Amino acid sequence: MALKSALLDQIKIVCRRKGYSRESARTYRHWCEQYVLWLRKANGTWIHPGDCGRDHVEAWLTDLAVTRHVSATSPNVAFQSVLFLYREVLHVMIGNVNALRAKRPQRSPTILSPSEVSRLLQELQGRDRLIGQILYGCGLRIGEAVSLRMKDIDIEKEMINVRAATQEEIDLWNWHHQMIASHS
Repeated sequence: MALKSALLDQIKIVCRRKGYSRESARTYRHWCEQYVLWLRKANGTWIHPGDCGRDHVEAWLTDLAVTRHVSATSPNVAFQSVLFLYREVLHVMIGNVNALRAKRPQRSPTILSPSEVSRLLQELQGRDRLIGQILYGCGLRIGEAVSLRMKDIDIEKEMINVRAATQEEIDLWNWHHQMIASHS
């Protein structure tokens, strides 16, 4: 039990040293604890992960995907957590892990028809309506739209300057021009 506790404390220390968020550290600790518990169950006794290797990791990930029926994301997060344990905490390279892992189902995005968009925008009023129109008409992300300032909008050039990872200018449609002018 002390082995598990000391190992989990090491994970927390390394996460803190690397500047990981509390939530990342908590997630890594959780999955590494699950791995250590699985090693104990599989071997009948406590075993240090440093005494194990790729085969154990593959067996554990396959067990997660097949018998525990976890979500498609969980085995991938679990793998990254245990990989962190080996690389960053134990300083052991485990090589390529070829475990059976779940894949996320491909989902097609839900797209509104033009009449549905029109009805949705008509339900909005004032500033919220303008933001909705800019989101839809210019293809901005929500964060980009709500962080717009008046100086980002050039009515004469009919352009919006989007401050994001890439500075880009987006054409400002005529109906946006009229809506923005009424809000300035």
